[in-house]
Amino acid sequence: MSKGKEFRTIAFSCLAAWVWVSLGLQAEESKPAPVNINTATVEELARLPGIGPRIAERIVQHREKNGPFRRVEELLIIRGVNRKKFEKIRPLITVGTEARTGNAGLVRHGSFEQHQRHGDQQERSDDD
Repeated sequence: MSKGKEFRTIAFSCLAAWVWVSLGLQAEESKPAPVNINTATVEELARLPGIGPRIAERIVQHREKNGPFRRVEELLIIRGVNRKKFEKIRPLITVGTEARTGNAGLVRHGSFEQHQRHGDQQERSDDD
């Protein structure tokens, strides 16, 4: 192989590798930041798939009344958030670090299992 052809092959390989890495990094950067359900507004929550303004309002009202969510799974407490809807938005939401730093200001909601059963019953009857 001639030196010119060898150089073009190496240059093309380097360019192809650079483009591949750049596209991969760009895809990583374009992922939206998760929505913090403890600080998001009704409008921000309503943009989540399947949530809408009514459920978003319920989330904010629950948060204002009971304090921050400790786990994203607590959204199953909210009327209109069934397991299927929750699994769809789970990768898009977070409770952030402020809810994990301690129990100050947190109100116990009863057993989480009770709320899960309640949420499963809603799944059959609530189409928000």
